[in-house]
Amino acid sequence: MKSRFALLAMMVMAAAPLAAQGGGGGGGMGGMGGMGGGRGARGVNNDSTMTEVLGLSADQHTKYKATLDAFNTANMSLMTYMRAQRTAQAEVSADSTAKQVAMRAKLTADLKALLTPAQVTKFDSVVAANPPRAPRGGGI
Repeated sequence: MKSRFALLAMMVMAAAPLAAQGGGGGGGMGGMGGMGGGRGARGVNNDSTMTEVLGLSADQHTKYKATLDAFNTANMSLMTYMRAQRTAQAEVSADSTAKQVAMRAKLTADLKALLTPAQVTKFDSVVAANPPRAPRGGGI
């Protein structure tokens, strides 16, 4: 009985810091790999975090957020299809994957166009620190 209590106490102690950090929620573009998608406050898809990291002006923040919102809107149907295919453990077409890669490249270019050269350097370091995750579930 004491060992079960000790085990429970250790689990609570291990989970407390995670709960205090607000971990596990994901957020934003959950389930998306690359460029920080689905990583809550860590990736470039979180305009508030990037405002702090890059030191964006109010005007840059507004344009950054608008660019992300436009990407999310344009990408929604493709992501829904790809997620459904992976959930069903069916193959995701190469055309869809190529389209997603092209959309991400355009997003990156559009976001970098809003930044100063010093901010681009920081942006690139954030992207490099958060490499894309492998797709989950079935498919490519």
